[in-house]
Amino acid sequence: MTTPLRIAVLCLALGVRQLSAQEPVRATEAGITVDFQDAELRVVLAALAEAGKLNVTFGELPERRVTLRLRNPVPSADVLPLLRSFAQANGLRVEGEGSLLRIVVADTRTSGAAESANVE
Repeated sequence: MTTPLRIAVLCLALGVRQLSAQEPVRATEAGITVDFQDAELRVVLAALAEAGKLNVTFGELPERRVTLRLRNPVPSADVLPLLRSFAQANGLRVEGEGSLLRIVVADTRTSGAAESANVE
């Protein structure tokens, strides 16, 4: 099964509401394009991981609907930084390196304490 087809099946299985006839993640020669509108956060994260061929685990994530539209193709080498940025924008953190990544809720109390300790 091709990657775009797997992503489409994953999105259907997880209940993505598509507002257009277009697939939410499409592979092109230049990279991937992304068009999620009012989709579950968990679905978007899973689709980005699938598109980047990343092994990602996550447990309890906030139930939130998000929109992520990237009209310019994202090269496959930039999918992990995109995933990290998107997770951070939604109060999450991507941990781990190598073959297995975990997405967890960011603990703002810990990072704030560390930052204030560095300021003094």
